[in-house]
Amino acid sequence: MFYNAFYNTPNLYKSICGENIINNFSNDKSEFCKNHWDIQSIIELISDIFFPSLPFSCPSWCPHFFRKMFFGGSSTFIKSSKEKKDDQFWIYVNGILTNKKIIEMNRILLEDMFDRPIHVVHNDSDSIFIDLIECLVGKQYEDLTEPAFVTLLDNKIKKIVIICHSQGTIVVGNVINSLKKMGFTNKKYLKKLEIYAVANCATKMEYILKNEQLPYIESFSNENDFVSRLGCNASDSIKKSCDIKIDGPVIIIPNKHGHMFNTHYFNNFENEYQESKLHTYLPK
Repeated sequence: MFYNAFYNTPNLYKSICGENIINNFSNDKSEFCKNHWDIQSIIELISDIFFPSLPFSCPSWCPHFFRKMFFGGSSTFIKSSKEKKDDQFWIYVNGILTNKKIIEMNRILLEDMFDRPIHVVHNDSDSIFIDLIECLVGKQYEDLTEPAFVTLLDNKIKKIVIICHSQGTIVVGNVINSLKKMGFTNKKYLKKLEIYAVANCATKMEYILKNEQLPYIESFSNENDFVSRLGCNASDSIKKSCDIKIDGPVIIIPNKHGHMFNTHYFNNFENEYQESKLHTYLPK
């Protein structure tokens, strides 16, 4: 599967970084924008990418900067400070190699775009090597299972929207499977749940109720995104041989490169994904 995705990706660099990385240095909404980064943030990002976290607890006397660099951070549920406006509950689950600086850019873009609070399940990076291993084996994620389960049962919440990106799609795929294993098959509650998987690289993301096609699942992919070729945009033969099962519609943008959430997927969402159900949530 990995070789096939690599072989069918015309340009690996462009598939991740896109075609206009220099132009995005001045784009405030882009993860590449120079205005978002200072020396400390850059050093922390480099440590997140290249240095695996030390496998023991950090001493209490260690300064925060060194604590983050060498011992990593914990994966956490981050509640939005934006005022609640209706009976919907939105969650964003980030992808591979995403630190809190980047995830805050993602959150701000989503909150501005949909004009509502976006809560975050921060899947902390453990270095590119560890993150890739987690992608290959399928990371379990209890921190998302609990808020998803609680909000499904809350009668005051009428809609739960989960937007996940890259490695986050694997996490959410596992959460759906966990809900199924727990016997969570009540149509009344599953109708609340909608999942929008961006650059979906999960192996399994299936309906809990097949006949009812619940919960609602939708996937997005740029055609030349290497990561999504491991999942929703894999060839039919690879899906069959690797037992990749992703339910729901898959929207693929032809000839488009790039893997970054802000820069390459939500940079032109209003025009590129008009057939998506998520598009209907944009303020009129």
